[in-house]
Amino acid sequence: MAIHRATRVVTAVNALACRAKIEGAFAGLRGWRLLLWPAAPILIYAVVLQPHFPNNNPLIDDWYAHCVYFTMFVYGWWLGKSDALWQELVRLRKAH
Repeated sequence: MAIHRATRVVTAVNALACRAKIEGAFAGLRGWRLLLWPAAPILIYAVVLQPHFPNNNPLIDDWYAHCVYFTMFVYGWWLGKSDALWQELVRLRKAH
């Protein structure tokens, strides 16, 4: 039981550390990088994973769909939490 609790604590600490890294990486995106870099993982998934995991909607072995949907979930979270991101998107909109 103690090992299970310790595992939860370590997982939570790792999640917080990853969150800080992700926020830091995305916070520095400006201009064209803000528009192109988020598309890069989706392109990589399409090239690398989609040929090996065709879209037949299995619940378990559909790694391509899991990667895409999780990435979109993270992007949605990022859009909802980042005021700096919205300010940059407004700036880009006004620039064109």
